[in-house]
Amino acid sequence: MKHKVKMLEEIVIETNAMVIALTESHLRSDILEAEIGMVEFQAYRADRSEGKKKGGVIVYVKRDIAARTRVISCGSNSVVEYVVLHVSSINLVIVTIYRPPTCKLAEFKSIMNKIKEELNTLGDPAPTVVMNGDFNLPIIKWESLEVYGGSADPASKTTA
Repeated sequence: MKHKVKMLEEIVIETNAMVIALTESHLRSDILEAEIGMVEFQAYRADRSEGKKKGGVIVYVKRDIAARTRVISCGSNSVVEYVVLHVSSINLVIVTIYRPPTCKLAEFKSIMNKIKEELNTLGDPAPTVVMNGDFNLPIIKWESLEVYGGSADPASKTTA
């Protein structure tokens, strides 16, 4: 028996999704929007740095919502990729991050601090923030906010 494999766009339409956030997009600057686009969605992306094969993020926002969406920040520090969007009509911030397992905590913290600074400029009323992604953090103690690093610095510990 043959199974039909659904394409992402079909699933999104069936579920009436407003936002789709993906990590490990593996996109490069030479991959055009027309190659990855979906008819009813606007794509926002942060591609992996040149020479890196994996990583990257892409966030699709339904076009009627995208009309009231602005990019607060996006990019890469050659290790971590991120996209931060503000949907003004519902005062929602969507943060999507890819942190590879080999990322040192200092490299990750620099991006997190940058995002925090950007969020602090939004003013009142404070937006609802939805953070998602692939953080590759093997050990987090949520009670104390202690983070033990990934494979790049497994013995290190920091407090968020």
